[in-house]
Amino acid sequence: MEKVLVFRRELLEQVGYFNGISFEVSKYLAIFKDPNNLVFIDRDQTEKDPLHKQIIPYSILAYKDQILFYRRSKKADIRLQRKASIGVGGHINPEDAPNLSEWERILMCALKRELSEEFYLSGPYNISHIALINDDSNEVGSVHFGIVNLIDLNDRTISIRDAEIERCEFLGIDEIKLRREDLESWSRICLDLINWKEIRRIQGT
Repeated sequence: MEKVLVFRRELLEQVGYFNGISFEVSKYLAIFKDPNNLVFIDRDQTEKDPLHKQIIPYSILAYKDQILFYRRSKKADIRLQRKASIGVGGHINPEDAPNLSEWERILMCALKRELSEEFYLSGPYNISHIALINDDSNEVGSVHFGIVNLIDLNDRTISIRDAEIERCEFLGIDEIKLRREDLESWSRICLDLINWKEIRRIQGT
């Protein structure tokens, strides 16, 4: 049975509840730097437990001014079948966290593992944490908490490894907006609420 890393919802409320997206990344990631705030729980249990939030690294792959847009196949989770996405997300498992006091290492291990399971990236890349997602507007979102990472690629060569993904391509933000209705909810939140021009300006690209 899969175990996933979670934290208590009350901790989010103590720091400052938000619904949607927050750019105060360091403020909320401070929760996870205390290992006493983290615990592994059976995934089946926590999917029905709104008192805990599953921590999900959610990575957006970018090459210059384009974002990776992909569509899931009929082999994906029934809640995501045929949905499109601009984010690669996954749970944090015990294999990613031999020591709960090493939060940044845990996050990087889970993020890189998930990327490698879904895509083959041909070159090096840079990672930055740009936002957080808490979407309590639906049953799935109410038990998850997303850490949005921007993956800046030096090479746009990419291939699919996961059978749950049927195709992918790099598109400009305006092109992705034309496909907004096909996106799963977290991708819509990122597309609508992240100022992509400002993000790229800050990063000097």
